[in-house]
Amino acid sequence: WEGPMTLDLVPLFESIQDLDGAKAEMAKLYTHPVYAGHLDKRAGDQTVMLGFSDGTKDGGYLRANWAIYRAKQSLTDISREHGRTVMFFDGRGGPPARGGGNTHRFYASLGRDIENREIQTTIQGQTISSNFGIPKSAGFNLELLFTAGVMGWFGIAIKPSTVLVFSIAFGISVDDTIHFLAKYRQELNMKSWNIREAVLLALKETGVSMMYTSIVLFFGFMMFAISNFEGTRFLGVLVSITLAVAMSTNLLLLPSLLLEFEKALTTRSFSEPFFSLLDEEEDIELEELEIQQGLSPGKGDEQHEALKRQREQNT
Repeated sequence: WEGPMTLDLVPLFESIQDLDGAKAEMAKLYTHPVYAGHLDKRAGDQTVMLGFSDGTKDGGYLRANWAIYRAKQSLTDISREHGRTVMFFDGRGGPPARGGGNTHRFYASLGRDIENREIQTTIQGQTISSNFGIPKSAGFNLELLFTAGVMGWFGIAIKPSTVLVFSIAFGISVDDTIHFLAKYRQELNMKSWNIREAVLLALKETGVSMMYTSIVLFFGFMMFAISNFEGTRFLGVLVSITLAVAMSTNLLLLPSLLLEFEKALTTRSFSEPFFSLLDEEEDIELEELEIQQGLSPGKGDEQHEALKRQREQNT
């Protein structure tokens, strides 16, 4: 290699054999004089990508995850031995065979002997639509991703005290979203499916209460910022930031998505009641009851379409 390196190299280890030999391969790379000089210019940071698919094919789910765990331990050791900081880029997919599962539990189980200053992970395949294909889930995930970005930018480590931010903020912010969507659904039925008018009325009815709630909680959690305990201080600041972003998302992003996509996001299910109330005192004539066979929605698209057509005819 001649001249300075201007391109960062990200080694990929994915199969069981590759994961077992990752430490030796990175030792060779760290001791290469040209590459060592390149890392010096990058503040000693080295990104390593770990894949899940090939390892699962080679040795099964448990062995693949154990191999990745051991690889992270060995790569952390060899990186620290050479004065480098390794940053793991996890190529996780949706199904378990591709590393899917609870992201929080995955990273919380790594322990202290694995480098965690910076974490990178992929959002690919069906996880894109499941995380960002629905306005509600898109708002939740963007709020939490924003907070995670703030933690990374200011160098706040992921610890039990800071991980609580995501569960607490998620639980609080989702209440405002449900409040808005419930009012939107109610207005949608009352305004004969005029989506724009329903959104504006729902925002008018719930906007003030959402703002008051978020502001009170924001300053309430900010009180933790004066704590002498670092974990409590970070918890208060991060939850407050997340709540502020959640309020902006619920007041701006969510209505905008509903207005932008209109019919694509608002299906006829909104016109159906949440539940039907039956008068227990009312007598039911058993002779008038009819049993319909072969029209269950869970038995194929054709039968589901037939059931919908029959319901439309009855109404």
